[in-house]
Amino acid sequence: MLAGRGVGCKTFHVEHFVLAILYVRLYTYIYMKRRTRVPKGQIARLKASASEAKRAHDVSAEVGTWYRPIKKPVTLRIDADVLAWFKKQGNGYQTRINQALRRIMLDEQKESKG
Repeated sequence: MLAGRGVGCKTFHVEHFVLAILYVRLYTYIYMKRRTRVPKGQIARLKASASEAKRAHDVSAEVGTWYRPIKKPVTLRIDADVLAWFKKQGNGYQTRINQALRRIMLDEQKESKG
């Protein structure tokens, strides 16, 4: 028998089905880790860094690497050719822009102190 017809059969509502699909998609989006493709060159770097991690390290040297500054979302207007140059290098262009700006900031701080 079709849903909604017959005696004693509960009716089927499309809204309930749509809500169930939305809940599943929301759960998947929030709780499931997205799989990403690892570039070929990165696999070798990951293996090399894993072997380096197994070696003994000076703890005081590692403390500096644990520091992660707070990231603030901003809207920044950059010349189109500069942005294209950073994007041409591949994924992570925002990180590279941040690293370039940090190098300039640290250089200027050194000049003002010294």
